[in-house]
Amino acid sequence: MWKRYLALVLAFAMAFSLAACSSGETQTTAAPTEAATEAETAGEETGAYEDGTFTGSAYGMHGDVPVTVTVENGKITDITVGENDENPNYGGLAIEQLPAAMIEAQSPDVDVVSGATVTSEALIQAVKIALGLEEAEGAQTGEVTSADVIVVGAGLSGLVAACRTAELGGSVILMEQSGAVGGSSRYAGGYVSGACTHIQEEAGVEDSFELAYEDIVTIGGEGTFNPDLAWMHVQRAGELVNWLSEGLGVELSEPGYGVYTPTNVPRVYEVAGTGGIFSDAVMEQLNTYIEAGTATLLLNTEATSLTTDDSGRVTGVVDANGVEYSANDVILATGGYGYNEEWVQEYNFAHSKSSSPETATGSGYDLAQSVGASFSNMEYLPAYAGAVDTDDDTYSLTVTADTQGWSGAIWVDLNGSRLADEVDFTTVERQQAWENAEENYVYIVFTDAMMDSADTPLFDVDADAGNWDRFQEELEKGYCVFSGSTVEELAENAGIDPAGLAETIEKYNGYVEAGEDADFGRTQNLMSFDSAETYYAVRTVPYILLTKGGVDVNTAGQVLREDGTAIEGLYACGELIGGANIGGHGSHGGMAHAICFVWGTIAAESAVSDVKGEEVHVEGYTPVSTEVPEA
Repeated sequence: MWKRYLALVLAFAMAFSLAACSSGETQTTAAPTEAATEAETAGEETGAYEDGTFTGSAYGMHGDVPVTVTVENGKITDITVGENDENPNYGGLAIEQLPAAMIEAQSPDVDVVSGATVTSEALIQAVKIALGLEEAEGAQTGEVTSADVIVVGAGLSGLVAACRTAELGGSVILMEQSGAVGGSSRYAGGYVSGACTHIQEEAGVEDSFELAYEDIVTIGGEGTFNPDLAWMHVQRAGELVNWLSEGLGVELSEPGYGVYTPTNVPRVYEVAGTGGIFSDAVMEQLNTYIEAGTATLLLNTEATSLTTDDSGRVTGVVDANGVEYSANDVILATGGYGYNEEWVQEYNFAHSKSSSPETATGSGYDLAQSVGASFSNMEYLPAYAGAVDTDDDTYSLTVTADTQGWSGAIWVDLNGSRLADEVDFTTVERQQAWENAEENYVYIVFTDAMMDSADTPLFDVDADAGNWDRFQEELEKGYCVFSGSTVEELAENAGIDPAGLAETIEKYNGYVEAGEDADFGRTQNLMSFDSAETYYAVRTVPYILLTKGGVDVNTAGQVLREDGTAIEGLYACGELIGGANIGGHGSHGGMAHAICFVWGTIAAESAVSDVKGEEVHVEGYTPVSTEVPEA
């Protein structure tokens, strides 16, 4: 994990002071005895920490996770987690369970909580910092302010771009607004794709760039993507998979088809874990350049504007503290805008929730827009369905609702009209129901009898308690969960058209009696709304993980204006350039990570070529054809 290389990063971060204090005083960081350090490293019970009360903090899913650790008689006696923005239903599990586990083990080295990996790792690291077993990260400003290339954003694509820049002989500053590297890859699935790889050859799989391009046309849809970008991508992805497995030593599975629409041949590879394994591996390689002094990592350093010269060429960035950084070229690798509600409302949904990290603010879109960049496919955002529209003071997804396996329950819009077969549906059909609904509101409507007969919980929390505590809490609030003794009363309370809902339910009851759903062909889990004592509705909205539209670039990764001309000195890669611009309106297994590897590398090659005045490529480069195959 990324903690492995933390010590190397710290050589370029602010020094974190360690100070002794008497027992009972509050102290920033403990100074463990040599025996404590050795025992903790071995994962054994120590009983040898310095007495006192100590604090530490590490970056989790949505921000810093602070802790206070109390040590008495050499033993950890208390771990208190301070105010944080972690999701209470996921990260909350780690916050609830890990302190007791660490106290019992007398060591921070405990297993992470399933489903809350990022928060678990942050909590473990924060306790280690408090105990003096790791040092804390700090912002670094004013130490290194110029380089050949500046990379903005230390997610997977930014790490790749920085690493490749240094590999090609360019000096690089990598800026990250948060306190951790890896971005969305830290909790994304561990898949990557590429054609004509060594792994395919060893498995006896015959593939070609033409077949890979054909899959993009078939899955993404002709006319939905940029053919030049797609063709460049499929020609470079395989070499980057080879680099990942052979150059970086990441153990990849044999080629498969992934979890989406199957391709012509298997070309999706998986790791035993999350995509954070990819970013860990790249960071480990980048650390060799950090040690050598050709790469600098600046954490907690947010780029807020770009600088340009009189010709409009981008010449550097300015951070949130007003510090100016200059470079020959700038690469934007800031990820998507999945946690920027304003961007989502402008291009996609009136109402939504987000499961993106809070760092996915769309800052790169703002920076690119400020110098005249154009965008494509911004209207395309295949979101997940069923986020409960709670009034929590956060844009983050807190709870989802799902009646899969229930009898009877239907989905309706504000007009009371049904939207799909609620039982037998494809992922796309379900997504489209939420995307196309007025105001993106979809109500799950059911009765007390349907609820009583359900074998699966409605909400994805409180499962051990029958899952109804949160439901009752929201019902009492009356903001997103509603009830009524009649259909019309329910509709009035929920904001649904009463006549429309009454007509829909009457029609649906007729379908149940006839055993055939004439509207959507539903044949399973039919149950009438007749004879109900109470009717219920839960208002839900789409929720976002990745965004698919992005900044227009050419095959060299240069950011483009509306007229198609390149903005000199500015490149982009990763989620920022839009997965739909390369893969179209479809889901391709492993492509999101492949885009980070391919376009992070391309941006680095182009920037360093610009610096050196000659074309350069990384080792293993696959010569490319510019002639796009026939669709």
